[in-house]
Amino acid sequence: MFLWTGPLDTDYAGFRKGERPGENAFDSKVDPEAPRATITIRNTLMKGWGHGQIGNGAALNLKEQIQAIVENSVFVDNDIAFRCRGTLGSAWVTALNNTVYRTSRVFRLEHRVKNVKISGLAVGQGIGQEFDNVPGPGEGFEDRDRRTAPPLAAWPYTRLAVGEVRR
Repeated sequence: MFLWTGPLDTDYAGFRKGERPGENAFDSKVDPEAPRATITIRNTLMKGWGHGQIGNGAALNLKEQIQAIVENSVFVDNDIAFRCRGTLGSAWVTALNNTVYRTSRVFRLEHRVKNVKISGLAVGQGIGQEFDNVPGPGEGFEDRDRRTAPPLAAWPYTRLAVGEVRR
């Protein structure tokens, strides 16, 4: 799957050419009184999130009463790859074997978010900072088995212009 946004090449749906209409590729909203919701995101390229309408736009905005597993995904040209919040039940995030390039902040860990487990993260070129901790992770945090990412050229779909289809 390919979830992307970027500057529009023409005026469209009330947005002007050059504006970025997207906020987050995925944004969880769960009632904190409800049972913990689950989502699994696998084998997904997320490109171009942030730098737009909201100040902390992210590819993944994981918050509230959610358990998220993000596995074997690639993040390119994002402001934040993983924005994880600890309020209203805390997001529980498991990030397995993901690869990140040209991203301002890989993880933004807010409000002592609990049970963030990172394994096999591959960090590539163009990373601003790996962690933007405000104030950082809470109990259950793990970060292990870091890797160096292959060159970005190894991912052919990351070189496509917005709207271009590979044939």
